[in-house]
Amino acid sequence: MDSLSILKKIDIFHGLKEEEINLICEITKKKFVKKNTLILSKDDKNNSMYIICEGSVNVSILTEEGKELILSTLSKNEYFGELSLFDGADISTNITSITDVVLLVIHKKDFFQMIERNMSIFPHIIGHLCIIIRGLTEKLEGFALHDVYQRLSLLLIDLSDENENGERIVKTSLTHKNIALRIGSSREMVSRILKDLEKGEYISVNNKVITIKRKLPLAW
Repeated sequence: MDSLSILKKIDIFHGLKEEEINLICEITKKKFVKKNTLILSKDDKNNSMYIICEGSVNVSILTEEGKELILSTLSKNEYFGELSLFDGADISTNITSITDVVLLVIHKKDFFQMIERNMSIFPHIIGHLCIIIRGLTEKLEGFALHDVYQRLSLLLIDLSDENENGERIVKTSLTHKNIALRIGSSREMVSRILKDLEKGEYISVNNKVITIKRKLPLAW
């Protein structure tokens, strides 16, 4: 897929005119990253936004105990580093490729040179970023207030899409360890919960792909 088609699918660019997206396309550069590469490390200086054309990356932090906590997995048509276009703050997470990855890179200097000539783009992008940040804040509040089972069920719902049979298929192939790293729990606890959900026929698991067959219970 060409760069212009990718940019048209990015939510913070939705609503921009064709000529405005073309201007953004002109300042992008492609970058190829091998699997299992640390793309950005916490506290790194960064001056670019990265848009994923192919592949997937993990966004993670280290807890006070030194354990990795995966905050999210980003795939095609998703992005990271967008706030670096606007502030000079250090990166707050680690970004690691979990497959070979093709990225579109927008450098801050190029972005602002474009904005200076086309100021109508600026408030549009800022407005979309505010919506995204509010959504992330709500998600973090929920994470802090819920127990392990609730965090797990919310994760499964968040990562799944509904099929024609009314079931929800988790898009990402997840191991019990992957899930534990995402919700701040132990692999053993995740295994017990999933086993009980499978026994109760709430979910089925095939080749690490989880299918939610009916509405998950409110508590475990």
